[in-house]
Amino acid sequence: MPAANTAVVLASEFNPVVPKGDELVIGTIAFLIIFTIFWKKLLPSIKKTLDERTDAIEGGMQRAEEAQAAAAALQEEYQRNLTEARHEAAKITQHAREQGAEIVASMRADGTEQRDNLVASGRAQLATQTKDWETFAQTVTALLSETRTVTHQPEGARS
Repeated sequence: MPAANTAVVLASEFNPVVPKGDELVIGTIAFLIIFTIFWKKLLPSIKKTLDERTDAIEGGMQRAEEAQAAAAALQEEYQRNLTEARHEAAKITQHAREQGAEIVASMRADGTEQRDNLVASGRAQLATQTKDWETFAQTVTALLSETRTVTHQPEGARS
């Protein structure tokens, strides 16, 4: 049985779950040193990187919101300008139509006046020519009458 006792004694001395006292102290000190290094050096840089990312994301979102607000304002201004331009174009078109109507009315009035003047001038000219022809016709008739009277008189009666 001594061999069996030796195995039990060896097993009781070597337990992987429960470390030896000096290893436990050294492990705890090493853990505290590494933990302190992480706490002092690594965690602040990780926190700084995370804060920068958070700021970048939030800043990006804020810039996106600002850009979206600026785009909305720009679109509103564009729509307002477009509406004003359409209104101005409608006013110009209406003014042009009114001017065109005035020009057409003026040209019609001028044309009517010119026509009336031409008709009046033509009638006056026709009346003058008619009088001239009537005078000419009377003169010719008178001459013909004299000629007939002269040709129908006996030769002794002619002077």
